[in-house]
Amino acid sequence: MTIIIETGQGLEDSNSLIDATELETILTASGEFSTLSSLTTEQLEQLLIRSMQYINDKYQSKISGSITNETQALLFPRQYCYYRGYLLDDNIIHEKWKLAQAKNCLYMYDIETNTPTDSNIKEEEVIVGKITERFVYKDNKTTPVLAHNVNSILKSFCKPVTNSVIPTQYGHL
Repeated sequence: MTIIIETGQGLEDSNSLIDATELETILTASGEFSTLSSLTTEQLEQLLIRSMQYINDKYQSKISGSITNETQALLFPRQYCYYRGYLLDDNIIHEKWKLAQAKNCLYMYDIETNTPTDSNIKEEEVIVGKITERFVYKDNKTTPVLAHNVNSILKSFCKPVTNSVIPTQYGHL
């Protein structure tokens, strides 16, 4: 499958927010690209596509706002989406979304290449707002195998979690 980059237009056939070069730039800046450096450009592009599919599936109902047009393939761009209290333009691909996809590539690669087989594996779920993330620890260590958390990047874009009653002038909603 060929990689098609979403540019903020709400393309109906896009499958990634970044290309292999941008993936390398983002992960090199944080010192994490060495994990993926042995992969070819084609392998990186396939990893990017799988990473974006995962984000689309996992976060579809959690991110605030809505897609900008009904035929767009990806979760992004968004209309009526807020970041830290500010309304985002509906024709942008936010840098944090790109970062989340890049970090998720590390997660996908780790899952695909390092399937745990050791009996000393401990699993844990962490809930951030409406998002649940599963961590796997090796050899009873307290440090996650994955040093990143896509949830922490995307949580600022998520719908608020509320189970409270909203008071109104005429009672409760």
